[in-house]
Amino acid sequence: MTETSGEGRKRDRFRSRSKHAKRPARKRTKTELPAARPAAPSRPADTARLLAFKAIDAYEQRVVFVSQVLDQLFRSQNTPLVERRLATELASGTVRRRRTLDAVLAAYCSRPLDDVDMEVRLVLWLGLNQILFVSRIPPHAAVDESVNLCRQIGKEAAAGFVNGILRTVLRELEPDPVPVNSLADCESNLVIRPGSSPGLPFEGIRLGRAIAPNPLIDPATYVGTVASLPQWLVDNWQNSKSLDEILQIGMWFDSPGRMSVRVNQLQTTPEQMLDVLTTAGIATTRGDLPEALCPERTFAVEDIPGFCEGWFSIQDETAMRIVGLLDPKPGERILDLCAAPGGKTTHIAERMQDQGAVLACDVTNDRLALVRESVKRLRLESVSTQLISVDGSNLPEGPFDAVLVDVPCSNTGVLGKRPEARWRLESNSLVELIPVQEDLLEAAIERVAAGGRVLYSTCSIEQAENSDVVQAVLARHPECELIQELQHFPGQPTDGGYGALIRKLR
Repeated sequence: MTETSGEGRKRDRFRSRSKHAKRPARKRTKTELPAARPAAPSRPADTARLLAFKAIDAYEQRVVFVSQVLDQLFRSQNTPLVERRLATELASGTVRRRRTLDAVLAAYCSRPLDDVDMEVRLVLWLGLNQILFVSRIPPHAAVDESVNLCRQIGKEAAAGFVNGILRTVLRELEPDPVPVNSLADCESNLVIRPGSSPGLPFEGIRLGRAIAPNPLIDPATYVGTVASLPQWLVDNWQNSKSLDEILQIGMWFDSPGRMSVRVNQLQTTPEQMLDVLTTAGIATTRGDLPEALCPERTFAVEDIPGFCEGWFSIQDETAMRIVGLLDPKPGERILDLCAAPGGKTTHIAERMQDQGAVLACDVTNDRLALVRESVKRLRLESVSTQLISVDGSNLPEGPFDAVLVDVPCSNTGVLGKRPEARWRLESNSLVELIPVQEDLLEAAIERVAAGGRVLYSTCSIEQAENSDVVQAVLARHPECELIQELQHFPGQPTDGGYGALIRKLR
């Protein structure tokens, strides 16, 4: 299992004010293909592709997250590391790119997509993702394996259909990418992907057919299609960002991203951890922060010496910077109101030299168990936990020297962390979340001592959830002042996030 940052997991808490809109159950329509016959003997489909298919299929039924399905499959089958990496790359990339892949499929499919069996559609998504976005896989191999996957899942009757579409795409695309520096370089038949060479933001793969509107006529829909973003989100971002900026953010979310290691300097040093990673064959550089290291590729944490011993955690540098705003000191008493899964909680304790007291709160025992697990692994003794109710009726009493309130949010700064995140987000999410965020910030201010600090943070890039919330609450609290704000946008080259440091004067 690969440990990932927990900064994108808070949104589903503190939802007593609203009801979740549930996604309709998936409707599986029949294709216009002949009835399936018993599968003819053939060599087994590539293990990684079959695992990826199962994970995507489960996600489309809204059962669990892609990563959860893969973890279960990997454990049950003792999947080799190389297969795990490929399955994860294919499944995550396909779910992220589902809007783009559907646009390409619609251009090359002779029937409406709603008339294509959903499992066959998933096979086509996987095949197109490999052809267009996974350059290290030979395109003809991607076609052959997709046809084989049809047989593996009992869809042999669709094998010719899948083969025909993928081979037509392959025949019509131009093999050499074209440089794309901005939206001005885009065309309606270009599939855009992150650039493969330094200094090139993007590159385009030219197809034989248009897959999106003309970017000169309808640039917003074009960006939403090629960046694989919900259109309502693109339209919303246009209020504060240019379409070129939105395209850049979308490309960052569609890329593998960058993995950051936070060194636990109570157990080891950045230099020693750098040696550990290098010895393990993972090229690594120093980050912008003293405790940060930046591996060139992702890795399974259990495969690296020192994880179980508490030498390091996986955390994005933006999240590290936000804790830096709080500047926790040894001996302080600090409250973390929305602690799980514990990344910022444990970072605070490490910054305090594990001297003082950190009280970590959350609304379920399962979530607090994640915090306790990290605390134990990192060998920290200053952290305790407390279960609180969703309505906040039993919050700990102050005063505290400092309070961190890392509120549930839209997660728009970290949409690349979980491939499903952009599709779970709804246009009314902010309306539901903002009152909860304001209430939590109010509770934090009430519990901090005079002269103490409150750190309000999100992993969002929405002004409505960030500075607007802070200003609205401060307008009701003349005894407080804003000391510093940090707004980081995705791709610089870390994830997006926001922090506001507030001081209570009296």
